[in-house]
Amino acid sequence: MKGTFVIIFALIFFSCKKENSKQWTEVNFTVYNHITGEPINDVNGRVSEWHEKFWWGSEVEILDKKLVLNGNYSFEFKAKPSVNYYYGFTAEYDYSSKYYYVSGDNTTELEKGEINNLEMAIVPYGYLKLDILNQTCFDSNDIMLFKRENMSVSSDFTNWSSQRLGCYSYTSPEYVKVPIGAHVYTWNVTKNSIINEYSDTIVINEGDYSIFNIHY
Repeated sequence: MKGTFVIIFALIFFSCKKENSKQWTEVNFTVYNHITGEPINDVNGRVSEWHEKFWWGSEVEILDKKLVLNGNYSFEFKAKPSVNYYYGFTAEYDYSSKYYYVSGDNTTELEKGEINNLEMAIVPYGYLKLDILNQTCFDSNDIMLFKRENMSVSSDFTNWSSQRLGCYSYTSPEYVKVPIGAHVYTWNVTKNSIINEYSDTIVINEGDYSIFNIHY
């Protein structure tokens, strides 16, 4: 009887010790519009538990997933010592189809036993077409090349295009998705061996369908 009591006590002791070894971990995540600062509400957040398997890679268990409300996501859980935890977005909702990533924590390993305060800045898209026309063509040696820079989102830019030669004209067959913001187009034109550079700005808002003219 005494031996049975010792075994039961040992089981309770080790069970409590194992439970106490788990660390309370908190996740607070904010997602907002990089340009306006307004909260983003239609993305899903998640916390996942990753079990490393020696023979067949990793096994992932979703602990929590829910819609971000008023730009905020919060979740608290007990973390196991031998498991890694990550914050990210659910596979069911690919935010990049609707938003352009600017900065912050889109997928992050969490610090166990800590308060994890995370944030991410994104911007929605508008749509843009180009209409390019050499309207004062000199001859077949005319050269034009252009580039675009989003002054509102520094990571959104293009390098110089290839040369557009002669009496060139082109209109985009479809609208292209671009992050919102003030887009500056610069184009460099060579005619009759004279080089000139021009620039103009177009502001793209969420959901806009706009056409930008490069007429030279």
